[in-house]
Amino acid sequence: GEAGRGFFFFFFWRPCAFFHGVTGGRRRGGAAPACSPYEIAPATRVRRDMGNPIYAVPKSKSEFTHVYIQLRVRDQSGSDVYFKMKRRLPLGLLQDAYCQREQLDLSKLCFLYKGRRIIPDETPEELDMEQVVTVDVVKLD
Repeated sequence: GEAGRGFFFFFFWRPCAFFHGVTGGRRRGGAAPACSPYEIAPATRVRRDMGNPIYAVPKSKSEFTHVYIQLRVRDQSGSDVYFKMKRRLPLGLLQDAYCQREQLDLSKLCFLYKGRRIIPDETPEELDMEQVVTVDVVKLD
């Protein structure tokens, strides 16, 4: 009766501690934990799950910033439109977004990066683009 309900309560209200051993103190058997969550080297507390701290290795700021790239699209008149996109997405998305925003026809435009025409299937990663890049747009006659 009573003993069974205690196990039920422990099992369902502290599943993280039960399965992963993240109890913040001694284990049920009285043995010291293998390692304290505070000894995990470069870890930070992300959130609490049912009273138990969940720890994760933080992504460095440089890892996060290298996922995205900032693109400045400059037309022949010198006006700029800024975009931010992931490095692994095709640049055709940038071209479509620019044409939609400026209400222009894509077939009448040429997008250039360092003097070379950008193919819509290419990604910023394939072109080794830096963190902040200027893309030139030329109207074809």
